[in-house]
Amino acid sequence: MPFLDVLVELKDGKFLTSLHRKKTHTGVFMHFNATAPFAWKRGLIFGLLHRAKMICMSSDLFATEVDNLRCMLGYNGYPRTLFDKVLQLFNDRHSGGNETLSSVDSGESIAPTVNVYLKIPFYGNCSVRFAKKIKDLISDKFDVNVKTVYSTYKVGRKFCLKSRTPPTLLSRVVYCFQCVASTHTTYIGYTSRHMITRVDEHTLEKKGKKSHMFKHIKDCGDCKQQGVTLNDFKILKRCQDKMECRVSEALAIKRFKPSINKQLFANGSSLILNVWN
Repeated sequence: MPFLDVLVELKDGKFLTSLHRKKTHTGVFMHFNATAPFAWKRGLIFGLLHRAKMICMSSDLFATEVDNLRCMLGYNGYPRTLFDKVLQLFNDRHSGGNETLSSVDSGESIAPTVNVYLKIPFYGNCSVRFAKKIKDLISDKFDVNVKTVYSTYKVGRKFCLKSRTPPTLLSRVVYCFQCVASTHTTYIGYTSRHMITRVDEHTLEKKGKKSHMFKHIKDCGDCKQQGVTLNDFKILKRCQDKMECRVSEALAIKRFKPSINKQLFANGSSLILNVWN
């Protein structure tokens, strides 16, 4: 019976646990050639071995999982020698040795009592060289142990991975209209449809006769002369569903008190406002 990452089997009246992977598992991990600190890649191997050790109930099951990891990580560009080296350190650590992975691999001496953590953005080998120079400089002047912590960033922070939805096609939003003649004359509403559809309902005579917005545009000389477009509407908030739209609209009306909103205490809006009073 699979349960989370564990496969539970009943054999000879005893439970055996091994590692379970779904059929959709791709075997894709952080590639060895990825722009990331080497310690992260080494830590990935160590973490997978630790996970297998915790789940696999027997040494044979653990050995089978080690072979699977060696194969999968090989497909992700990890050298076999690196995997075997980390495996040896892992086995030494779990066999009662007191040496840690970092101290054995880097050859560091016993750390002083004071630790200083240095956070450096990782951009490749230049970051590693910079960290080493800073570490040596501080260690020469002060009796502290400098530990480097690298930070990376996602591509999505620099580039938009999806095409932005144009304002005309935004839906489930709370919006604010501002009069052309007076900045204090405003209207706040929400729509679950495309924004351009709601603007047409406010501005076109055949669609907006009952709209307070349309009545204002009809009575306001500047709005009628210059014309009201989508640029006169500002998106206040994008919501997940209609209920969130209604609540956000009510709170916005309560906060900004738009003068065009005649339905401020109509059924529904007044009820939501009273809940938040």
